[in-house]
Amino acid sequence: MVKNHYGRSKDLPKSLDVDTASLYPQLDLVKSVITPVFNNEDIEIENLALRSDVLSPLLRGLGTPAERWNPNAFRKVESLVLYSRASSGSSEEDIVIFSPERLKALRRLSFRNGHMLSRGILDTYAIPWQNLTHVAITSWMAIEEWKQFFPKLTSLEEGIFYITVELSDEDPFQVYPVSQHRALSNLTTIFKISDDNQTPVSFEPYGFPQLQHLRLGVHQTPPSSTTPTRSHPFFDLHNLQNTLNNLTALSLSHPKWDVPAKDITAILILTPSLRSLTMGVSTNYDRIFEQFQVDWNGFALVPCLEEFVIDWILDPLSLNVVTVGSGVS
Repeated sequence: MVKNHYGRSKDLPKSLDVDTASLYPQLDLVKSVITPVFNNEDIEIENLALRSDVLSPLLRGLGTPAERWNPNAFRKVESLVLYSRASSGSSEEDIVIFSPERLKALRRLSFRNGHMLSRGILDTYAIPWQNLTHVAITSWMAIEEWKQFFPKLTSLEEGIFYITVELSDEDPFQVYPVSQHRALSNLTTIFKISDDNQTPVSFEPYGFPQLQHLRLGVHQTPPSSTTPTRSHPFFDLHNLQNTLNNLTALSLSHPKWDVPAKDITAILILTPSLRSLTMGVSTNYDRIFEQFQVDWNGFALVPCLEEFVIDWILDPLSLNVVTVGSGVS
């Protein structure tokens, strides 16, 4: 039956999507579906998705390929989705159904393990990180863990990451690995930052010679009642100066990001080659529009800009006043 089902697709890419809704999935039932697929050498799955309320028990319960199915079953998998609706705690036990040898063709990974990643959980997945070209990790991960993990993605072309920044996260004396990402063209980083943390988020001096589109966002959490008004910008981007000089598209957005116009101007000064700018933050847009005009010395903030999109909905709890001049559409 399984062979007949996939036989109808002929030369089209073959996919398998397993979603177990139970907190403790009925593994015998899951195995009865997966085993016939992975034991048939005529069926080569290219797109694999494994979803569960708690993912780790499902992956470990499926067993080792050498024991339960053909160890070459994953050899053609190019796209992998691993989705857990709840967080799985970190464990020293590796996820043995994967290995760099079995996932030689893997290039695209979408990974979510609940709202917040447990520290060290990515190390339990034997995935060839250096081969991946497209990665989306949509669980929040601590910034120090991201800085240790990101340099492994040396073949990355497009990446999406959600990163938390806490007061105690970063050791100022910690040395993080620095890597070259020569193929990276599209990068999205969304940061969760409390206003209790007044230190700007800084990037290591990564090499992004092909980066075309950068998306920066801040999920801003309210400060405590004793925290003074924020006096420092959210980001320190000077380590990326060479990259930003050639950047052609920039997005600054998040519905919970209240940012002074002067901080946006400071970012735009570093991006003179921008052709496309999208903003979806709470700020004083009139102040920003003023900077777009050519001054007496012939200087313009973004002289190559061709497209400017404002994608923002008024938040009644916003800290900043958002105004848009009547002459700007």
